[in-house]
Amino acid sequence: MSILFGNDSRKIQVPKKNPYGRRLDCTVFLNINGAYDITLNDTGTIAYIAAAGELVIINMTDPLNPEITGRLGGIGTGRQIEVQNGIAYMTARADGLYIIDVSNAQAPHLASHYDTVELATGVFINGDYCAVTCRHLGVEIINVKDINHPVHICNVLAGEAQSVFIDGNYMYVGCWVQREIMIFDISNPYTPVHCSTCELDGYGDGIFIKENLLYAATGHHSRRLYNRRAYQFYEFTTNEMFSDGYGCGHGIEIFDISNKSKPVFLSRLKTPSFFMSSNDMWDVIVSGFYAYMADSYSGLFVFDIRKPCSPLYETYSRLPIHPVHNLMPQPPIQQHCCPVNGIAVGQGFLYAVSNCTGLHVFKIDNARPVIPPIKYNPTNIKPIEFKNGSKMLECAFPGKNHGEIEFYMDSQVHGVIFFNGYAVIAAGGEGLYVLNPNNNYSIQSHCRTKGFAMDIKLHKDHIYVVEGKGGLSVWKLQNANLVRIGEFITGPAARQIVIYHELDIAAIQLGNGGVQFIDITKPSKPQDLKKVMDTGMMYYKNIIDCLYKGRYAIIAPLGPKTIFFDLIDKNDIKFSYGEIRDLCPIEDGIIVYRNRLFTVSCGKIRYEDYNGEIYIDSIELKGWPRIINDDSYLINRCDGIISHYDIQNMENIRFIKQIDTKGHPEDIIYHEGRLWIPCGHRGLLSVKK
Repeated sequence: MSILFGNDSRKIQVPKKNPYGRRLDCTVFLNINGAYDITLNDTGTIAYIAAAGELVIINMTDPLNPEITGRLGGIGTGRQIEVQNGIAYMTARADGLYIIDVSNAQAPHLASHYDTVELATGVFINGDYCAVTCRHLGVEIINVKDINHPVHICNVLAGEAQSVFIDGNYMYVGCWVQREIMIFDISNPYTPVHCSTCELDGYGDGIFIKENLLYAATGHHSRRLYNRRAYQFYEFTTNEMFSDGYGCGHGIEIFDISNKSKPVFLSRLKTPSFFMSSNDMWDVIVSGFYAYMADSYSGLFVFDIRKPCSPLYETYSRLPIHPVHNLMPQPPIQQHCCPVNGIAVGQGFLYAVSNCTGLHVFKIDNARPVIPPIKYNPTNIKPIEFKNGSKMLECAFPGKNHGEIEFYMDSQVHGVIFFNGYAVIAAGGEGLYVLNPNNNYSIQSHCRTKGFAMDIKLHKDHIYVVEGKGGLSVWKLQNANLVRIGEFITGPAARQIVIYHELDIAAIQLGNGGVQFIDITKPSKPQDLKKVMDTGMMYYKNIIDCLYKGRYAIIAPLGPKTIFFDLIDKNDIKFSYGEIRDLCPIEDGIIVYRNRLFTVSCGKIRYEDYNGEIYIDSIELKGWPRIINDDSYLINRCDGIISHYDIQNMENIRFIKQIDTKGHPEDIIYHEGRLWIPCGHRGLLSVKK
């Protein structure tokens, strides 16, 4: 018996070969805080890193001695970055898109900051056009020929869009939870045409196109797992979970896209099974005979793709063990290492960045620089017409209009209030406009804001505006002119404001996961009450715009539970989790009606009665609810549809009509017999009630 192996014979103790190839060791490391993505210039001598609140530029002339040469701070935390002709395009989720002139690597400067329609996630630049993925609101296509004045072209829905790639006149979108790659013909950038869809066996993210082959990076769960929350409260992994595909969606998949209308699946290679619901991003880059994959917590992998129908594992590497081990709400399966968030390939080297560590350099002799994609050459670009002194593309909103466009400008309309005979509009990157409704909504005055004017509310005789990175501002309206009288710096981007008039308290949505409560008893000096930054994933305007039972503020994030904040004691705001679960902030929502909770969830209604919760077996419902008198309006920002219902009799809800806004509606305000709808790039719509 062998005392080393506990067996009768050493002969049966033969180590198995690692299926992922040889281990690749890091050659050089450079500490950079919050590094999420990396890209190189055309020569591979300069690296650009999207980091925590800054862009970092590194001289890579000698990859074994990387040297930071430039920085631009004071910007949002980067998610993805692309560079073309000395200009960097960096997405920053709730902070939108930053366009930065990096032609001087020692002194980068901001060219413009663009207000995207939702959380700016993926980015790709090709020619004069930039594509930004905005999660559930699809892909926004932007003309960046003038980098100082980017222009919105269109928005195309594409599932939960995570990453994007443009090759020639085709756009490829990684659809996350749908487990798909969607292919669009964008010969006319104003009217993209869906060509086909590639089904994946994992959540879709990174994409690379080379020589009519599509490479997709996937993660999380296999397509076999239909219920992604099935094992949410498990503390261990089980055979049942693996059989269902839990954590088994990681790897790369290859498709032949010679015929864009009929892509052909060729092969897939799986990387280790894993599940962790943060830093859940995956990327793939193809260069030469190899594909390079960033697989987050599992590390990076290199595949030999000389035979696309039968690729091979080449090598892999994992980063150091993660310093924090209590980040696992579900069983992670594998050892918890620092994630690889982004990668880039240069001559003889592979570069990887992690938000936990920084830049890692790997020497790979056969690595080659990436060949740029086919240049995008759009055709059939439509002429423009003018409205309200600003340009509007005549083909951007095809079909019959439902409602009248009362105001339109190059930026977005995020909110409107009516006060003293005027309309005041929060217009994103354009700031604030004061209009005269009695004179064809002519512009009376215009004020720039420090950040994007994302939302606006009226309280008593003061106007409150949230300005993205500019925080909260307070204004007085004097003879059609706005006068700034107070402000409150929030830190993370302020994206929504709700005012509880009875309590003189404002709630502000911060970024995509926080809320700030402020005492506005003294408008000129708003006071901090409470700040919570772990509310769960929040898209846009997920704070319910009213109090429940006169004391509870409600937050409805994308997550397992709704959050209730008790505001009755300003000096001691407490919060608790409700039992309402699985609300999608795009198609579901909550409102307070007749002092009861009125909830749309999974297409049905439930509301709290005195005897408990009642589920209504109603017609199919979809959208964020707003109630005006006894009518309910369900707002769906994705498809632009507002559905109108009569809910006086909760046992017999009656459908009245639909309003197709052709845009992304954000709210409904009732004023003088009309519904006023801020619709982003569609402008301000009014509809007769």
